Amino acid sequence: MEGYDYEAAASTVKIDDITSDFTNQGIIRKIKENDPDFDKLWVTNNRRDYAHDYCPQSAREMGWAGYFIGQNTTLRQLTFYQPTATLRQCFSSTIEPFCKGVNSNGSVQKISFSHMDLSGGEIFQ
Repeated sequence: MEGYDYEAAASTVKIDDITSDFTNQGIIRKIKENDPDFDKLWVTNNRRDYAHDYCPQSAREMGWAGYFIGQNTTLRQLTFYQPTATLRQCFSSTIEPFCKGVNSNGSVQKISFSHMDLSGGEIFQ
């Protein structure tokens, strides 16, 4: 998804086309619409709490999540939790656009990594 112009596509993209996962659709919709009650997000491959657990199924989903997080003004906490092969694959192919989006966000006050080995290059090189 590197080189993809999210900004140009944002006005016409349909959330249902980004992901087929119903829970992920709801989460992306809340992030996109700046839902004031949605202030934390867990990016994981192990859905524990349906209200906040975003389980990306593809690199496309991960890139769009980063874009919409970058546009969001109500998100306060972002947690990456226990990656598995699917989540690692999503990150490896979209880490740059995802991080660019997150870096554009001015509302996130806390980013945490849980059950991850950051020193071994598990997600970030």
